[in-house]
Amino acid sequence: MALFASLSILANYHLPLSGALGFMKTITLVFFTLIILLFNKNSVSGELTPTDEKLKTHLLSKSNDFETLLSILSETKYTKILWIKDGPLNAGFQNKESIVWDKAPQLESFINKATELGFGRFLIGKDYNDNWLISTGDEVVLLDDVPTKVKTIKRSYWYGVKPEHTICTSELVNTSFDGTCYLPLLKNWFLYKYWFTYSPPIEKT
Repeated sequence: MALFASLSILANYHLPLSGALGFMKTITLVFFTLIILLFNKNSVSGELTPTDEKLKTHLLSKSNDFETLLSILSETKYTKILWIKDGPLNAGFQNKESIVWDKAPQLESFINKATELGFGRFLIGKDYNDNWLISTGDEVVLLDDVPTKVKTIKRSYWYGVKPEHTICTSELVNTSFDGTCYLPLLKNWFLYKYWFTYSPPIEKT
């Protein structure tokens, strides 16, 4: 299989795009494309398509810092956060139907602490059971046996109760077109994987 790294933030986290047409719409799309390219590097460790072992090693050194930052977020109303140092800040909370995005997020304490701890960007979400997920980047796999399809594997640190999913194995991820699984890392910490397979659009010439 041929591998390359990518991050599809918009597809997974439903970030708000400007509704303006014409020039402003183009500028907005370019802006979020740059965000995607930036997050193509691991959002917490700065590496492309990190292995599970590298992610575990990284968590061993950063779990206390993550827990400090998540405790700060727990005191806010926000359940979805995208932050890039000296760049965009998007934060919102889940209502019954969708994400409500705050036009002026109040996250100074989180940003100041993240900066103090040496972080430069985060993509974080909280599920309905109050488990936190910290994005660690995506991996896109070109399928040799189905050349018209690609598989995107999303990895996140999961902080909270044990996920109600299957334990990850290489065979499970490699042979299934879509699915979810997890690996235990530390107490209350897990590596969560979600993957799906799709046919990318083909541009007509």
